[in-house]
Amino acid sequence: FNVGYLSTLKNKEFFEKPLSRIKADGFTDLRIYEPFTNNLYKNPELQYELLKSVTDKGFNVLLCLSDYPHDEAPANAENSDDDDIRKTIKFSNRFAPTDISAYTAFLNQFVEGLKENDILEKMSFEIGNEPDAKKYFWSTPADFIKIAKASKVVLLRYNRPIYCCGF
Repeated sequence: FNVGYLSTLKNKEFFEKPLSRIKADGFTDLRIYEPFTNNLYKNPELQYELLKSVTDKGFNVLLCLSDYPHDEAPANAENSDDDDIRKTIKFSNRFAPTDISAYTAFLNQFVEGLKENDILEKMSFEIGNEPDAKKYFWSTPADFIKIAKASKVVLLRYNRPIYCCGF
């Protein structure tokens, strides 16, 4: 069951009833997008708290790694001619990281935090979200291949399911 962006789970009162209903209807797997939005990626404690709030209710989470640390966005992205980029860049960076090594270190640290917070066993990962759609991935296909391969190397270490792309 797709519940949308991780940051929206901050509104616990809004999600309490729907999550109860989803669970009562027999759904146990949730798909959540964009864990690294501008208001979350520098606050891992909040990321883990939000994810734990659903795993503690008995849900498994397919976490879609469909955005990247905001610091990796091009400096001029806010002035883009593309309306989607200009509007979205305020909260989400969908440009591939320019420094793959830094991103893999960041992703490894994030997944280690999932493990330390006893969340990892309820997690699976999707690399990207429609990387062939301009609305969801703002870099080149070659960039996506680089980030997908690097992400997979990190995620394989944790023996959790990995899916690709949602093409």
